[in-house]
Amino acid sequence: MINPPILFDDKGQKLTLNGTIKYWFGKARDDAALERRWQLKDIRPYAATERYRKEGIEATRKFLGHSTEAQTRSYIRDYLGEETESHEMLNNGIMAKVKRENGESS
Repeated sequence: MINPPILFDDKGQKLTLNGTIKYWFGKARDDAALERRWQLKDIRPYAATERYRKEGIEATRKFLGHSTEAQTRSYIRDYLGEETESHEMLNNGIMAKVKRENGESS
């Protein structure tokens, strides 16, 4: 909990993660008619993945404020497949396995 609060609505009321912020995020997601059911927790890994693809691991580590590259790699995902699960990165490949419809991972 941040004290004092740093996020407020247009009436000066503090925004709370479990109330106001999740509500407005869900409303925006639904209004945008996103196919995938994005959750608030998806934003950080998505931002990390996009930064990694454009600028590399060191810029991503600094962007996230991590002290180690390993910590940063745990946020990098492969959003090109359907459903993913993270795993240890091998060399410079993207750190995810895509689950196929038959349940196998590649």
